[in-house]
Amino acid sequence: MKALLISDNKEIIENVKPVLVKKGFDIISYRWIIKALDNIEEISPDLIVLSPSEFPRHWKTLASFVKSGIGGRNVKIYLYQNEKMTQEEKKKAEELCIFDFFELTKEYTNCTVVFTNPDSKRFVTEKAKHYHDKNLIEFSLPYSYLEKNKIVKHLTIYENGNISSFSAKVVDGIFNNLTFELKSLL
Repeated sequence: MKALLISDNKEIIENVKPVLVKKGFDIISYRWIIKALDNIEEISPDLIVLSPSEFPRHWKTLASFVKSGIGGRNVKIYLYQNEKMTQEEKKKAEELCIFDFFELTKEYTNCTVVFTNPDSKRFVTEKAKHYHDKNLIEFSLPYSYLEKNKIVKHLTIYENGNISSFSAKVVDGIFNNLTFELKSLL
């Protein structure tokens, strides 16, 4: 996986790089946003991190360009900054599906899980927490009616606009991915 880090600020680079490395990204750094924009197709990043305070006019242009599909599909864009965004910037970021960089530092991401209860054969749709590093899904509501070690053959996760399929087993109300292999339903 490739991450594109666009910044000329040493502090930002020092704070962002370790997080991306820990998440398993190879990092490509650019100091100038126009140069990064010029090479975006060749880079084809999975993720982009930039600071709107460094590039107050250009970050929206880059985001629009990337969201149009140039540079790859499903490229996630994160904004890193020390000061709060204005309401106008927040609104524009939401419209462009841009995330706050600190979302990457969370242990889990919120998702929706759909599966068929192996006992009742009924569909279950629930909000959940996906702990990527541990390959666990945790529900906000306890599912005590599912026995420990019960196998769920097909579990679908909807997360950040992506759909993934897993096999899973119940571990004290927490689902543990058995296959460690994502199988896209699309």
